[in-house]
Amino acid sequence: MWLVLSLAAALIFTALNLLTRILAVKSDHPRAFSFVYNSWGVLFAALAYVVINHVVFFVTNSK
Repeated sequence: MWLVLSLAAALIFTALNLLTRILAVKSDHPRAFSFVYNSWGVLFAALAYVVINHVVFFVTNSK
C-alpha cells in the first residue's frame, strides 16, 4: 500500500511540476502566473491538512 501511495505522489508531483513549467513559459506574465499557481497549491495543501487531521481525529476517537 505504501509503495503505491509513494509512487502516486511522485507521479503527481512530476506531472504538476511539468504542467507548471509549461504553463508559466507560455504565459504573458510568468511571475504572476507562478504566484497564483503556488497560492492555489498552498490553499489546497492547507485544506488537505485540515481535512486529514479531522478524519484521523474522528477515526481514532470513534470507539
